[in-house]
Amino acid sequence: MECDWTTQNLQKLFASLKANIPSEEEAFIYTKGLKQVDWENVAFPPFSAEQCREMWTCFMQKMRKIRSLKEIVEEAEGLVSTPNPNDTIQSQCPKTPLPPNALYLEANLEKFRRKHPERDTQSLLELSSKKFNNLPEKEKAKFEEKHVLECVEYKKKMQLFCQNYVCPAPQKKSQSRKRALLASDKKHPDVPPKPPTNGYVLFCKEQSSSVKNVAKSRYIKEWARLWRDLSQKQKMEYAERCRELNEEYNIKMSAYLERLDEEERQLFIKENKISANRKKKPGGLGALKRWLAEPKMPSLCGNSIFCQEQMALLKEEIPNLNERFCKAMKTWNSLSNEKKADYQRKKKKKIQQYSEELQNWFSALTPRQKREYWMSNRYKRKYLGTNEASLNKVPLCEPSDSEDEDIVISSSEEEENTLTFGEEEDYGEEEENFEIHMFEI
Repeated sequence: MECDWTTQNLQKLFASLKANIPSEEEAFIYTKGLKQVDWENVAFPPFSAEQCREMWTCFMQKMRKIRSLKEIVEEAEGLVSTPNPNDTIQSQCPKTPLPPNALYLEANLEKFRRKHPERDTQSLLELSSKKFNNLPEKEKAKFEEKHVLECVEYKKKMQLFCQNYVCPAPQKKSQSRKRALLASDKKHPDVPPKPPTNGYVLFCKEQSSSVKNVAKSRYIKEWARLWRDLSQKQKMEYAERCRELNEEYNIKMSAYLERLDEEERQLFIKENKISANRKKKPGGLGALKRWLAEPKMPSLCGNSIFCQEQMALLKEEIPNLNERFCKAMKTWNSLSNEKKADYQRKKKKKIQQYSEELQNWFSALTPRQKREYWMSNRYKRKYLGTNEASLNKVPLCEPSDSEDEDIVISSSEEEENTLTFGEEEDYGEEEENFEIHMFEI
């Protein structure tokens, strides 16, 4: 019947529906207004009331609905009479190249379908991903090379597209940023180099100094393993050295800026994105990082605990992290309410154990450290088993406003490298740290 609905018929339907919306329902949400519509009055030849209602229901699925019914009808009229002008532009926009594993699927999809006719598209995707990951490097290289060639062709088409439709050509942000930093270094050769941002990055920099002419990314996983094997005392030493380097850097940077005249100083600050930021007060977002040797907080919902267990059990069977997580979530959704209740009890037990460990760790801190931790971790106070009155005996020396200013470089090539190292710091613990943010089912 949908094929009988011409543009004129649709416009007539919308006009009739709009005219039959009760006046007292015009401003209400569409679901309420729709219940009050008399479809016998809306209907017109050759369509019955039921056919009009079905057509409107079908058409309404293509639109957002968080509005009143009258607004939806008006938009429907506009969609029929005035097609979207961006459709033409979007149809001519070059498509983003497929990654190597998707190219492998595209080349072998029909073969997989013939071999496994009982499987749906999703399971074929999973099968293709597994087969691609198990391919020898020589076979993978074919698809990777094809991906590179398609990327080159895509960039050419994209530049031509941007010229035709007057839009800025895409640029690599990191490369332009590096060029700006190199230009700044030539103008200011005496500027102090920015130190590592934390102890782990300092450790990786020292390890990388012994590696020459080799991509550092090959060694990052090994450095992460070596870092995990260090004792807490050794990690503390790296953290302390990093803190001293940053303090020394701030002093040198302040002295260097003082030597510049006002105009040159402002230009240097703008080029290097330097800002005088206030130190983060206890309780700010920067204070939410876990302290060294502080017990790790367990998951606060039962499904997280279940998925952590499943991620560990399925590690060898399903090497791909995303596929393993999807499998764990499917299993969780199929559990009975009794099984889910068991994991809720496990969660409570883990929280109780964490509270005891945190209290033991907290009691070993100095009075000043206790006060600082208390102020910077408000949401953990309920696990400490103490109150603020017992900590108020320790005086807090608040810095003055003049001491509270710090020179901070908010963006640099060093910080870009820091992101790479930081992602590997927890390498190997991704299954443990898998947090599932969802409602309990």
